[in-house]
Amino acid sequence: SQLPPVVQIYSVQVPGVSRTLTGLEVNTRYSISVSAANSVGSGAVTPTFIFSTLPEPPPAPESVRVVATSPTTVQLSWSAPSTWQTSQGTLQFFSIVVQGHFTVDRVPIGRTLYTVEGLAKGTRYSLSVLSHNRALASIADSSTVEATTSATVPSSPVWDDAVAISPTTVKITWRPPLDTGGLALTRYVLESSGHPSTAQISVLGGDEVQQYIRKLQPDTEYMFKLTAFNSMGESGPAHITARTMRAGGETIPVPPSPLI
Repeated sequence: SQLPPVVQIYSVQVPGVSRTLTGLEVNTRYSISVSAANSVGSGAVTPTFIFSTLPEPPPAPESVRVVATSPTTVQLSWSAPSTWQTSQGTLQFFSIVVQGHFTVDRVPIGRTLYTVEGLAKGTRYSLSVLSHNRALASIADSSTVEATTSATVPSSPVWDDAVAISPTTVKITWRPPLDTGGLALTRYVLESSGHPSTAQISVLGGDEVQQYIRKLQPDTEYMFKLTAFNSMGESGPAHITARTMRAGGETIPVPPSPLI
């Protein structure tokens, strides 16, 4: 296309070596050259430098929607802007912003559906789809939607150890589930069983990580089953075994039972 005509001559006083050009048109291509002048006249002109002014920010995508598709993913859909001014340049690509951070830098302009992965369970997210021209992005506020990923039951607790410390007592320790399902743990249920005793069931707080199992039989192998709960339900069980000491053997000191 033909370059626009020169609209103004700018003067720079010696010893100046720079000048800010004002009054230019948005998203317009210009050519510029520089020459020196004295009282006799102007000297040779430099080679022409061609540049373009920045476009205005583009319009935002339209009809932005979001659906939580799994505990760790959401799907965004949108339409390309229906109005676009010459001053806004041309649409180059879309980008996805999650919680104020660019998650996906470039989505091709022919694509209007995107699945955001790797999110946390049971968490509310703010997501935006932005339009981009060659220099700027659209304003996020006009294309922001919110979604909450679904929560799940926790994964199984992780055993640390089960150690007999007397003929009738076993100390067991564990760590919380690696995945709490996106919710706070509400309780643990601990079940112990071993012949010839009957099963014992204890309900423990969600922040506890150890328990002393008392009133067991000497020299007996016991199985312990531990499950974790959140408001969605129960985890899978974690199992561990331990054998109590023989009667009359050396024991390890045990904390006293709580007073009732």
